[in-house]
Amino acid sequence: MELGAQSKWNADLEKATVQGARTAGELQRLVLGFARDFVLCPTCSNPETVFKLRKGELRTRCAACGDTKAIAAQAHRLTAQINNQIEREKKDKKSKKSKKEKKEKKDKKDKKSKKSKKSKAEDGEDDEDDEDDEDEDGGSSDGESVGGGAAAAAASGAGGSAAGADEDEGEEEEDDEEEEEEVVEGQEAAATAADVVEDDLSAVLTAAEALADDLTAALETPPAVVALLRTAQTRAMLRVGHRLAILYMAVMRGAASLEASASAVHRNAMVAVLDDAGPKHKLELQARLCTAVEHDLGTEHAAAARVAPVILRRLFDGHVLDEEGIQAWAETRAGASKAVRAACEPLLTWLDEAEQEVVAGPEA
Repeated sequence: MELGAQSKWNADLEKATVQGARTAGELQRLVLGFARDFVLCPTCSNPETVFKLRKGELRTRCAACGDTKAIAAQAHRLTAQINNQIEREKKDKKSKKSKKEKKEKKDKKDKKSKKSKKSKAEDGEDDEDDEDDEDEDGGSSDGESVGGGAAAAAASGAGGSAAGADEDEGEEEEDDEEEEEEVVEGQEAAATAADVVEDDLSAVLTAAEALADDLTAALETPPAVVALLRTAQTRAMLRVGHRLAILYMAVMRGAASLEASASAVHRNAMVAVLDDAGPKHKLELQARLCTAVEHDLGTEHAAAARVAPVILRRLFDGHVLDEEGIQAWAETRAGASKAVRAACEPLLTWLDEAEQEVVAGPEA
């Protein structure tokens, strides 16, 4: 809608095709804009929102914090489309429910009719048996016949009560369904957006630029840095493993990278991010940090490619990077800068030789 272009959604592949020549950055900006306006909760930034339509007003409700916000109709022309979609879904559900009710009523009627016919046939057989008994026993079975009729009536009454209870339960379920008709889940849109930006460095750059001033001011307070990066990563629909890359791109790029890599303040902030994410994400955080350094010094500031190994070595000595993290980056080729890779060859060789010496040491 923003691009004014035709698009086609493939449900099997869960991918969309948009006609026309579009750049990744342009599409990325629109996807993140949609996530910000319609998916992420404005209060807690979680993608746990659902759409609700109340008296023609579109609202979002967050399942995480419970906050409810109205989306102004004039804020975005997509709002009208979402309203129309919800209305169509409500009508379709009511139509299906109406057909289902008619079918159930017809089935009940047919079942009741068959049961009535069967009951009459059985009553006729019982009457014949009773007449025979009267002839033989002098009518002693009258009491039994009356008692049986009363039992049948009681059973019939109990059956009617049970049927009534079933109908009441059915009505309650239908009421619950009507309440749910106005809800459209936002999590699917969030998941799709996460797939789009998972390996896109442009999303990291966007998040870093938005957070640069706040991170610079909070650098001497590692817990504050961690909190800011959590929020930035969530808002940008990125993985936990992108947090160090966002930090680097926000406060260590270009000319500042060499000095910042030797700074205890920057090192402490990075170690805090690693500790907060835990061992599960450590390797990914380190590899993506190296990728950020490679992009910064190999693409944005290509003249500084030769200092890349110095920065990586300083981060290694400061316990931000280790052999596994640097090797994981070296094995990737996405966005590879030949100048940075060539400059880092001696560092990679040194790490490899040092690892071999450690392995061979005990045997010697």
